[in-house]
Amino acid sequence: MAISFPASPTVGQTYTVGNIAWTWNGSSWDALTLVNGTATGSISASYLVAQNNADQNSVGNGTALAFQTTLASSGSLITKGSNTQITVTAGQSYKLEGIVRRFSSNSTWGAFQWYDVTNSAYIGAAGFGECATSVVAVGSTVVATAYVTPVANTTYELRQNTDRKSTRLNSSHTDISRM
Repeated sequence: MAISFPASPTVGQTYTVGNIAWTWNGSSWDALTLVNGTATGSISASYLVAQNNADQNSVGNGTALAFQTTLASSGSLITKGSNTQITVTAGQSYKLEGIVRRFSSNSTWGAFQWYDVTNSAYIGAAGFGECATSVVAVGSTVVATAYVTPVANTTYELRQNTDRKSTRLNSSHTDISRM
């Protein structure tokens, strides 16, 4: 069911639908925590969607994938500090999702996985894709996913994590969202 928010809200205005209340912060609606029908705090949406805007060549084991273009973002809990690194704020839960749609390789497969730069460890489920040995972009869609609740602000990268060499990535993007 779609929510029909007021067209011209004022800052601090509250709007309730069923058992969920929302408040206008000046640029978007924030969900409110309700206790016995009374709003007690906000649950702000925080997300980042980024993609690469150019082929990335010579991607080998441990290479971080670049996401130069931010397509959409909200909130201050998730920041893109460079073209390869995303930092999330401690004490929240997040879903990290990286998608590689097309790549070429000098082997027949490649795998990509989230890497915790702060703690030097691969995390979550690796995305595995097959492709023909080719110099043109072919391959299956690869999705790498991790769910994290860091105790300190933590930086992550999406990396190739195999000794297979994908010579060129042609289409990839990342979605990070607070859960």
